[in-house]
Amino acid sequence: MELANLKKILLTASLCLLVTSCSPESKESFSQRMTAYPAGSDEQRLIHDLEAKGFKYSRKQNGAQHLYRENKTIACKHRYRVDWHADDRGKIEDIESRLDLVCL
Repeated sequence: MELANLKKILLTASLCLLVTSCSPESKESFSQRMTAYPAGSDEQRLIHDLEAKGFKYSRKQNGAQHLYRENKTIACKHRYRVDWHADDRGKIEDIESRLDLVCL
């Protein structure tokens, strides 16, 4: 490994240790939190709860719906995403969540 790459990795790791919000939530933790909204749940509750946590809502043309949030720290970017379909009564039919972590 080149010395410059090693220095970059060590700097990133050091910054992550200094910044308490570098990893605010693991992928497993986020997925677990989303189990509170299984199929059959009220989509308005999902939208309300996640918008209160800073997520932005949008509806796609194919009927899919989407909530998204991005957190940035000195060294990392966290991208939270929730996609779902709901029936005519506003009940979630299927839901998928994802958290991507991008660091220097």
